[in-house]
Order: sequence, then C-alpha cells, then structure tokens
Amino acid sequence: MDQKIFIKTFGCQMNEYDSNRIYDSVKKIGFKKTERYEEANCYLLNTCHIRDKAKEKVYHEIGRVKKIFRFKKKPLVIVTGCVAQAENKEMLKREPYIDFVIGPQAYHKINDTILNFTKRHKIEETDFDAVSKFEYLSRIKSQLSKSSAFLTIQEGCDKFCHFCVVPYTRGPEYSRPFQQILDEAKNLAEVGAKEII
Repeated sequence: MDQKIFIKTFGCQMNEYDSNRIYDSVKKIGFKKTERYEEANCYLLNTCHIRDKAKEKVYHEIGRVKKIFRFKKKPLVIVTGCVAQAENKEMLKREPYIDFVIGPQAYHKINDTILNFTKRHKIEETDFDAVSKFEYLSRIKSQLSKSSAFLTIQEGCDKFCHFCVVPYTRGPEYSRPFQQILDEAKNLAEVGAKEII
C-alpha cells in the first residue's frame, strides 16, 4: 500500500519550490501526495520564519494535527523550512509530537531520514550543505505539471543585515551552476511549464 503525504507550505515562493522538490524526492520511496490531511501517513509542514508569528503558527498547526489524529494512528510529523532551521532542537523539546526537523539545506537527506526513522529517536538535520542538496535534486526530474513553476537560482545570503534572518535560516549565499539551472528549466518545460519564476 502506498504511503500518503500531506504537505502544508507557509511563506515565500522559495518554500513553494522546496515543497515541490521534497515531494519529487519522497515519491521515490513510495509516497503519494494527498490533499486530505486526515488520510496522511506523513504530515509535513514547510515553514517560513519571515512572516509574523511564524513559530507560533507551526505549534498551532501541530495542535490541529494532534486533534485530527487523536483516535487514529499518528502520522510521521516532519517540520521543514526556516523555522525548523532556526528553532531545530528547541522544537523537538517543546513539542514531542514532532518526529524530526529538517532545515532548508538538508532536503537531500529526507528519504534516508524517513526510511531510517524509529520512534525512539527524534532527528534534527540542519547542516548547511546547499551543494549536496542541489546536486541530489538535479538528479530527480520534476513531475509537477503546472503551467507556472518556480526555479531556484540562488539561495542564502552573506550580508547579515540586522533585520534579516536569511543568513541564519538559509545559510551562506550559494549560486547554482549554470548548466544545472538550464537542465531543470528544460525539465520543467517538458512537463508543461509555460512560465518559470
């Protein structure tokens, strides 16, 4: 029987892109996307740290999941994205219902993390490794057939402005190799994208 994953995305276009690429990855280990969260074996929250009260929105959402699955088998609960990166171990301490947190530069580890997960060990993957992430994702073809698609060219920042969390949540500035970007754009066009953002 196929496993079902529900992905809820908060925030920016980069998170939309990441959610699509996470799904492209977990499909390889037998997950199918569902829009019905109550039938999910895996509940994934892709979070944004920029928006107002971002952290509290995550805990509120986890509270909803706990209520929904109170009389059902608990799904695997994964928090990804910038809140996961910024709060990592603190999230696992504060909310035991979360099984693991994965930061934005560790998405290439998601399949192994899911396959090797045991309920006794909470997992936190928040290394900054954009090179490995994009090399891994470049080997997975997108199956998303929408007329408009996102494509990441550059991530992170080296500026450390006083008001900005990006260097802390997305890591140092990293520009993807030119050919990798062209290959992904070509793949997106092949599956139906008419506009690439």
